Amino acid sequence: MLYSKLLGKSKKTIANYDSTNARLLEQGGFVSKTMSGVYTYLLLGQRVLNKIEQIIREEMDTIGQEILMPSLSPKSLWEQTGRITKIDALFKVLGANELSLKKNSAEYILNPTHEEILMPIAKQYFSSYKDFPFAIYQIQWKFRNEPRAKSGLMRGREFRMKDLYSFHTSEEDFKIYYEHSKKVYFRVFERLGLEKDTVICMASGGVFTDDFSHEFQTKCETGEDTIFYVKSKNLYYNKEVAPSQAPKVIYKEEKELPRKDVEGKGIIRVEELAEFLRIPVEKTTKTLLFETEKGEVIAAGVRGGYDINEEKLRKIVGCKILKLATPETVKKVTKAEVGYAGLLDLPKTVKIFMDESMDNRINFEMGANKTHYHSMNVNFGKDLPKPKIFYDFKLAEKGDAYPETGEEYVVFKAAEVGNIF
Repeated sequence: MLYSKLLGKSKKTIANYDSTNARLLEQGGFVSKTMSGVYTYLLLGQRVLNKIEQIIREEMDTIGQEILMPSLSPKSLWEQTGRITKIDALFKVLGANELSLKKNSAEYILNPTHEEILMPIAKQYFSSYKDFPFAIYQIQWKFRNEPRAKSGLMRGREFRMKDLYSFHTSEEDFKIYYEHSKKVYFRVFERLGLEKDTVICMASGGVFTDDFSHEFQTKCETGEDTIFYVKSKNLYYNKEVAPSQAPKVIYKEEKELPRKDVEGKGIIRVEELAEFLRIPVEKTTKTLLFETEKGEVIAAGVRGGYDINEEKLRKIVGCKILKLATPETVKKVTKAEVGYAGLLDLPKTVKIFMDESMDNRINFEMGANKTHYHSMNVNFGKDLPKPKIFYDFKLAEKGDAYPETGEEYVVFKAAEVGNIF
């Protein structure tokens, strides 16, 4: 085909794009944007996609057999597994108008993953231990209600994905297959020219498993993920699970001062608060309240400059569900509006957890549990009992150390290109 006849060609710079990759792909005639996170693959883009899929098929055929499952599934399957309330990216489908609803008022799910579809199939066809081990895969369109569909094809609401599922009769057999699958994935990335920049990385299992998963991350400056590298162990962690030791703050001959409450009306962000109080950010404290599935209230404190990793905290607390407390709960527990919570004088029913970044500080700030007020010069032992155990539930940041060796992490930006668990 002549380039002059190509659908989608353009020499003009495409405006209003959040990502360079999507802008260049549209300008080059590979894709056409329908809306954020949804694209039409034009001739050139479809050819590239077909070639990538062919490489994946050739390698996956060595460890499984290809099938094709539907994009649409009954809501009842998701209710049976309980995941309808656990996956926050589910799309629900129902009739768009009264005429459609009169014909069929049932609700359906656009599948972001296919375990719910596959398990009934497995039950139907597997009848003997001789049927195992067994592995099947598909290349299918997936749908996820991404709140941040701003990275072009890197994070879409509708996207093409290969998913592989295996069945085993023993943990030993599963582990053997798991390690073999890693090698097959790396063969795919090698054939795609990504092998030098792609690493395997410890990551969260999300709604799929309480254990770690293994992500394949390709280092690139435009990637949405941040990965942390332990050079002495040749080990990579995704930011969301990286064990973290905060840099220690050194106080030169600073003496403990008497605690006082300072009014800071409307000031709740740590950077603004530090500037207002004329103290370093590391002397501020971020306190958040959470609720478990049993209705227990959890108070978690971390040093200013860090965010709380809810998945880390959930595992430490030992609960199944951990969610931010409602404004009503915050006010009931602290007697203050959201943004002014602290760990001081909380009800005994509230379980308090402190991150290790809070240790070894003196004269630090904390919410006063009083609307618009902050407590200054808080000190362990005098104003706040020092906990027997400090935990690690913060999101790791550049400059943090790997706790086991004490060495500072090497940090990279990366894009997730695969995941196994």
